[in-house]
Amino acid sequence: GDTRTHFEVHDAVSEAMIADYTADPDYQSITICTGDLVTYGAEESEWQEQFFTSTTSNIRQKMAEVPFVSCLGNHELYYDNYNGGDITTPLFGKYFPYPFVERRYWSFDYGPVHFTYIDLYPANYDPYDQGLIDDEQLAWIENDLSSTTKDWKIVVLHEPGWSAGESSSSSSHPNNEDVQNLLQPLCEQYGVQLVFAGHNHYYAKACKNGIYHLTAAGGGAPLYLPAPDYPNVMKTRQIHHYCKAEIMDATLSVTVLTPEGEIVDEITIGQNFLPGHLLGYLTKEEGTGDISDVLIDVEGEIIHPDSIGYYGLQLEPGTYDATFSLEGYESIIETVEIFEGTETQLDTIIMLITSVFKNIQNQFKNISISPNPATNMISISSKNGVIIKEVNIYNQIGQRLIHKKGKTNTVDVSMLRQGMYIVEIEIDNVKYRNKLIIE
Repeated sequence: GDTRTHFEVHDAVSEAMIADYTADPDYQSITICTGDLVTYGAEESEWQEQFFTSTTSNIRQKMAEVPFVSCLGNHELYYDNYNGGDITTPLFGKYFPYPFVERRYWSFDYGPVHFTYIDLYPANYDPYDQGLIDDEQLAWIENDLSSTTKDWKIVVLHEPGWSAGESSSSSSHPNNEDVQNLLQPLCEQYGVQLVFAGHNHYYAKACKNGIYHLTAAGGGAPLYLPAPDYPNVMKTRQIHHYCKAEIMDATLSVTVLTPEGEIVDEITIGQNFLPGHLLGYLTKEEGTGDISDVLIDVEGEIIHPDSIGYYGLQLEPGTYDATFSLEGYESIIETVEIFEGTETQLDTIIMLITSVFKNIQNQFKNISISPNPATNMISISSKNGVIIKEVNIYNQIGQRLIHKKGKTNTVDVSMLRQGMYIVEIEIDNVKYRNKLIIE
């Protein structure tokens, strides 16, 4: 999903997908998309420039060879430069004349799967607010899910109910409340196994009461940085990607791939099995190593958190000891109980060993930033042999604005607006952070 803006990336993703389905022509393939196909979907020119451009031969080939079925995204509503929106989405309906029930929602069967497509943008939707599920569509969803006789049920929508937010631009993408409060109970009641969403431009895997929620929004749009400490999230990756789903009898396998063929994630879902999970968010006291270096050992099952700190592990019901360890840090052992069809969540912080902490404190005393507050330039000085390897400056939502690698004494900050920033200085694989005020 979210193929908008960078159509050349969408074309590369399409090329990789073509290679997948042509490698095994016996498979009956279909392309599922989670919306936001173009940036300003109420403008005809956007469709011609970003989706139907003659320079993207792979997009055209894929559209010609296999069915393409997309849900409606919020960007399909917008006029140029976000100057309002057309809630009737005539161009989306023109290019994709699916047999909608009402608005832009509908369902269909494909092999052993029943697909339910959700429209989060009803007539009373505010184009700059969170998506909604109105009463009429909610009643239809319940009837649709309760009526199907298919063994596999997959829901496709644009805004995820469980994902990792967004922390790399001025926009905010919280979890969709109607998906959580209205749709999720129906998914649990009628045996939905998987929900595909987009909107947040990265990959994220979450699980809520045994139902997987995948944010698959790496089809070409500018990538976002997942935010920390969101509930039920098991894994994130800021990368362009696509998902390859295969059904064999009572097993649904999902492989998440980059256009270059790197495997980002693999998921196996049982048809009538509600998995139990240990999942959570891990942080560490500032010191050596990255959060993804932490080793999590659950009685022989070994995993590492992602670069943000999320982790997840499917386990049989029972009681387990989970050990969190990293060189230079105190190891932590947590005893957890796992139940079928739900998630046991931990928020854990690991602390530096006392002697290491004191050594790092002494190193930090040898660094100074001046002037602070600053206007145009800052000087970073060190003494007693401390070597500065790298300097990064971030805004308050975690977006890196300035990066300097190598021995650095001065940094030009004249392009920064007035406000507060975070300066991150790396010395001997230890990262020192301090506030910087720009006047």
